[in-house]
Amino acid sequence: MTKIKKGTLAYVFSDNKVLLGTKKYGNAKGKLNGFGGKIEETDKNIYEAVKREVYEETNLKITDPPLHGVLIFNHKNKREKNVVYIFKIKNFKGRIKESDEMSVQWVEVGSIPRNKMWDSDKYWFDYILEDRKFEIELVFNSEDSLCDELHIKFVNNINKFL
Repeated sequence: MTKIKKGTLAYVFSDNKVLLGTKKYGNAKGKLNGFGGKIEETDKNIYEAVKREVYEETNLKITDPPLHGVLIFNHKNKREKNVVYIFKIKNFKGRIKESDEMSVQWVEVGSIPRNKMWDSDKYWFDYILEDRKFEIELVFNSEDSLCDELHIKFVNNINKFL
């Protein structure tokens, strides 16, 4: 039986900049990413989860976060799937503040250091910048970070995946 883990990932945009964080520890240490994490039992839904995670990691308060995409990481050798709900945030309040987990920085959209991001981000990150809503399944058959298969669906109504 395949185990399914669910999480959120948010990218906050302002003007022509995106807020990115660098993980301070764990297997993601040094990786540049958006903000999010596991959906906890205390979260009512994915929207509450992403609000909590963004606040914990950036000190920003968001309301009505728009769902932008769904990523399905299918790890066949582990019999595990990770479903990650992607959000593109443009409305927020507060001042950014570094957390114990991540440093935070505004980066010009045209100058994102992609070599510091996860390898799999190259398959889908541009769709966020292009405002293309998507469901993407990345299939991994081995332990390395190279994707063996990629299945992309572009959609108008992303909420159908909830």
